[in-house]
Amino acid sequence: MGNTRSSPDLPASGMDESLFCLQIRVARNDAPALEELLVALEVPGSTWEEPESRDTVVSIFAATRAEAGGMQDRIHSALREFGSELSDPAIFKITSMKSENWAETWKRHFHILHVTPRLTIRPVWLEYAARPDEIVLPVNPGMSFGTGYHGTTHACLEFIDALASRLIPRPPAPVAPGQPLIQNSEHRSPSPPKNSGVPFLDIGCGSGILALAAAKLGFAPVVAFDNDPLAVQIARENCAAAGAPQIDIACADLTEFAPTCPCRVVVANVLAPVLVQNAPRLVSFLDRNAESSFVVLSGILTGQYDEVKTAYEACGVRETARRTIDVWTSGCFGIKF
Repeated sequence: MGNTRSSPDLPASGMDESLFCLQIRVARNDAPALEELLVALEVPGSTWEEPESRDTVVSIFAATRAEAGGMQDRIHSALREFGSELSDPAIFKITSMKSENWAETWKRHFHILHVTPRLTIRPVWLEYAARPDEIVLPVNPGMSFGTGYHGTTHACLEFIDALASRLIPRPPAPVAPGQPLIQNSEHRSPSPPKNSGVPFLDIGCGSGILALAAAKLGFAPVVAFDNDPLAVQIARENCAAAGAPQIDIACADLTEFAPTCPCRVVVANVLAPVLVQNAPRLVSFLDRNAESSFVVLSGILTGQYDEVKTAYEACGVRETARRTIDVWTSGCFGIKF
């Protein structure tokens, strides 16, 4: 999520020094509640699910054992107040490791992920032979905020792909000798036009993976912003490294940001209270003169979804689709669709 850091801020220690890792283990169904708590405490952590136990483990890194212990006390205290939300008690553990060991330790938790038939996420250290019609999004999970492996980001990518298929025209593939001039849609070229004139806005962009997917799918111009300067820096680096330096990524706050042109698609993967509070503003970013425009909302616990839906429908958009992954529900809302 844009406002949830899914990888650690490593302490500025030398490569020969030790890092201290505070690990918090919870049951899989308790992970969203823990993530919400860490966001509220502004504590960045790296989250993954253990394949064997299916438990969720959050790792938070510190330069000293005392710092890790202080974070444990702070989170444990907050969990005592928040404890009724967890089905089982959280288990805490502090370990140490050499800084250079971290560079390899976290990699075993990430793999090739096929999000849709044509969108695939590839960790940068893995080789992958893509199909001609496949769009591969390279990610560095150890260095970014939001990588596509979380249910909220996954749902956003699905919606973006579906909207690209609807809104962005594809040029027909070259006709080979003997082929009919009228071809079925599955024979069309996967290559999008260089400038589709279908503006896209990514709110709370984190690592930039949603903006990158939009650009690769043919949306243009693509604009993204986040209120975290480090996230903005990382998103710019990620998009440039992936061959999409044209994406305009800014550091801004949602309450002050205004796009330079109306948008056909707006994606906001942030927290539900932020979505509700800013519903009129987000809807105002949509292009009401276009044939249809859409806003994709994510970062919403399923129990919060109805409140978000009500807030946006009151602003004149209507739900066109929803997607639930684990305990997270994301929705696509449109005008004149």
